[in-house]
Amino acid sequence: DLDIKENHFSLVELTKILSLLPNLQSLTLPNILPFQSKRIETTKLISRYNRITKVIIDDDECELKHVHYLIHLFPRLQYLEIGIDENNLEEILRYLLSKAKSLFSLFLLNINYKVIENIQKLIKNENLIHDYTIEHIHGGLYLWW
Repeated sequence: DLDIKENHFSLVELTKILSLLPNLQSLTLPNILPFQSKRIETTKLISRYNRITKVIIDDDECELKHVHYLIHLFPRLQYLEIGIDENNLEEILRYLLSKAKSLFSLFLLNINYKVIENIQKLIKNENLIHDYTIEHIHGGLYLWW
């Protein structure tokens, strides 16, 4: 596990760190900042060689574009923990449940308990996943399938 407390580095520097840790499975970052680069060659290197299955972004509200980027960078991702704005919840969930093929566990920070019913309706109406569990834990939404 690699738990970085402060982001004072670029995506290139993060790539160098990850290349030194080829068997790293878990990455925790304080925010999404390193992933806001558009450097194609750097992102290809990260996505090709990393074995990361668990990503935690502690302190940001990720938008759909950030989620796209995370799924692209970490194609083996099984567990994702992020903060999102409830206004973007449906589109982000729809994307994650239909496009992130290896993902099977999700924790969304700061999600209101009342939102769970709406999420269950979305999952059922759009037939996104089957045989899942959803719970409100520690002020967030935990979903696994």
